[in-house]
Amino acid sequence: MGVVASDEKSTTKISDKIIDGNFVNVANLDQIVIGRLMAQSLMGNPYGKNRARAGMEVELINHLGWSQRYTIGGVADAKSFIPNWLVILSKEQLEKLDPSQKDSEIAVKLKNPRDGAYVKSLIKQKNPNLNVYIWNEQAGYVNDMIGAVSFMTNLVNILVIIIVFVLVSIIIFINILQKKRQIGVLKSMGIDNKFVFRIYLSETMIYLAFSWIIGFLIFLVVHLYLLNYPMPTLIGDFHTVINWQTAALSIAALFGAAIAGTIIPAILAAKIKIVDVIRDNV
Repeated sequence: MGVVASDEKSTTKISDKIIDGNFVNVANLDQIVIGRLMAQSLMGNPYGKNRARAGMEVELINHLGWSQRYTIGGVADAKSFIPNWLVILSKEQLEKLDPSQKDSEIAVKLKNPRDGAYVKSLIKQKNPNLNVYIWNEQAGYVNDMIGAVSFMTNLVNILVIIIVFVLVSIIIFINILQKKRQIGVLKSMGIDNKFVFRIYLSETMIYLAFSWIIGFLIFLVVHLYLLNYPMPTLIGDFHTVINWQTAALSIAALFGAAIAGTIIPAILAAKIKIVDVIRDNV
């Protein structure tokens, strides 16, 4: 890929993803930038740990057999399969090496990414012979990956809600069995059913509060660690993010599951009578 360095920096983020050396420089036209996978493949394994470094010499050969020696000026890790396989040099040098590449592709950065389909149709109307595509048509695998991860995440969330419902029901029910005599005594002293019901709802709220606090502290530690030491992957650095809307929905769902799991045991507790307690103990 041939680039004009100044234009590239305002259009893509490849120039900001240099992990070794520097981006294409008009002052050093004999230097090139290669993607991380390309750099690793030069050492024998595109997915290995060893890679070609800045300063190494390579030879580029075009489709006609013409060749030119270059020095690797930088290695880029754009966190995407396509850029990481590229060899990037100045537009001028690419056109000398392969004249057919002159102005063969133009990348356009939209102010509003949602206008992609509209801009595509507009360009096609004015230039019928051009091949025009949106980024996700070229790299649709990213959407597929996100969709698969979202499905698994939603499945885990549903399972967590079910587990919370079952666990709260079991905990409250065991608590009621252990305190059946105390509940009967309280009811013999005039405590009404609503009071008993509110006691167990309050107990559930206390469990929820402590679980949220402990869970948030654990997440905060993991979040801060991954922000400072993200896990590198082929499509990006993995780290957690805080989405308050998602957090609010999760809290609401878990709250509903916990309350739903409390209602039936609490109703059973409210219906306990002192006569039944005495009969069970005889």
